[in-house]
Amino acid sequence: MLDKTPIERLQIIVYGYVAMAITAYAIDAVLSGSRQSVQVFVFSKSYGDIADRVTKELGRGVTVIDGEGWYSKERQKVLITMVRKHELSDVYRIVKEIDHDAFISVSLVMGVYGNGFERIRA
Repeated sequence: MLDKTPIERLQIIVYGYVAMAITAYAIDAVLSGSRQSVQVFVFSKSYGDIADRVTKELGRGVTVIDGEGWYSKERQKVLITMVRKHELSDVYRIVKEIDHDAFISVSLVMGVYGNGFERIRA
């Protein structure tokens, strides 16, 4: 290794970091797999139609809360639902079919416990 040029040594270091990142991602995917969940916020004037379809098609609960846009000063309803990561594309499809102008926020969550997800263990 001492006879390598600085560029060759840099390539080896970069390769090591890339290999480490891919390995970590693969291990996480195998361990978590289909159990990964996401929290979805949907801001839409067609909130009722979206909530009905998510409930009927995905079998997931939806919570509706009141919100007010600080910038627009408009009152609106906000949908909150928890779905498995592999169900997220179905949520996108439903929202897009109903309201092209909807605003969606998605967050990975560490754990979701309760009906339809993991059991709470003591």
